[in-house]
Amino acid sequence: MKNKSSRATIILGLACGTCLLVKGSLVFLPILISGYFGYLFYKNRDRVIIRRIALFLTAFALTVLPWSVYASVKSGELILISTQGKAVFMDTNNEYADGRWRPQWKRDPNSFYMNDGMQESSAIFRVANFYLHNPGTLPVLLWKKFVQGYGYLLTTWILLLVLFLDSVRVLLKKALTANLIRWLFSLIMVLMTGIIVYYWKTYLMADVLHFYTILSSTTAIRWFQLLLIALAIVVPTYLSRNGRMHVKAPEIFVLLFFNFLIVTLLTCADHTIYPSRYVKVMDFVLILFTVHYISSFTVTMVKLPRMQRMNENP
Repeated sequence: MKNKSSRATIILGLACGTCLLVKGSLVFLPILISGYFGYLFYKNRDRVIIRRIALFLTAFALTVLPWSVYASVKSGELILISTQGKAVFMDTNNEYADGRWRPQWKRDPNSFYMNDGMQESSAIFRVANFYLHNPGTLPVLLWKKFVQGYGYLLTTWILLLVLFLDSVRVLLKKALTANLIRWLFSLIMVLMTGIIVYYWKTYLMADVLHFYTILSSTTAIRWFQLLLIALAIVVPTYLSRNGRMHVKAPEIFVLLFFNFLIVTLLTCADHTIYPSRYVKVMDFVLILFTVHYISSFTVTMVKLPRMQRMNENP
C-alpha cells in the first residue's frame, strides 16, 4: 500500500506539471495541493505525508523545470510558466481595469505604470505598488472581476445565499427546533432562492450589460463588502460550534475551485471572451457544490427536531 501511495503521488505531480504546461491558468493548483498535504500533516501528524509532499513537488518540478529554464534563457528574465504573465497581470490591474482585460494604459503617457519609475521591475512589484498608491481600488476591482467572471452564473448567487442561511441556521439552532420557526426559515430560503432565479432569468438573460452595470454600482459594492463582513463573523462562529459543513465534494474539485477563483481575482475571467474555458469549469464545480449543499441543508432541517429530541432523551 505504501508503494502504491508513493506511485500515486508521483503520478499526481507529473500530471499536475503536464496540465500546467498545457493550461497556464492552473498555476496555483500545485501550491494548493501542497497546502492540502500540509493540512493533512497538521491534522494527522503523519510523517508519511511529508514524504508525499516531497515526492509531489519533485515530480512536478521535473516536469515544469525544463520549460521554465528554456523560457527564462530565451527571454532573458525569470519565467516560471507563461511568457505572457507580465502583460496579463498589468493589463488587468490598472486604473482602466473594470474586471476585464484593459491594456489602454500602454497608450496613455499619463498612466500610472508609465510614470511609476519601475519599468525594469517585476510585474508583481509594479502591481503591488499600484495598489499601495490606490488602496481604494482593490476591493472595488476584486468585486468587478468576480462579477465579470461568475456573476452571470445562477449557481454563484444561490450558493452564497445558502451558505449564509446555513450559517445563520447554526446561530439560531435552538430557536429552529420549534416547528413553526423551522418551516418559516425554510420558506424564507425557498423564497429568496426563487427571487434570485427569477431575477437571473428575467434581467440577466435579457440584458447582461445592464445586470453587470447594476452589480458594478457603488451600492452593490457596499452591499458586497457588508456581506463579506457578515460571512467573516458568521462562518467562524458556525465552525467553532462544531457544525458540519454541508458542502462535500472531491478534494480536487475544491482545489480547482480555489485555483480558478484566485486566478480570476488576480487577473480576470471575462465570460464574454472565455465562455468555454475555466468559467465553465467553475460553473460545473458550483453546480456540484450547490446541489449537494441544498440537499444536505434540506435533510438537516427535516431531521432537526428528531435529533433534538434524541439528545434530550438519550
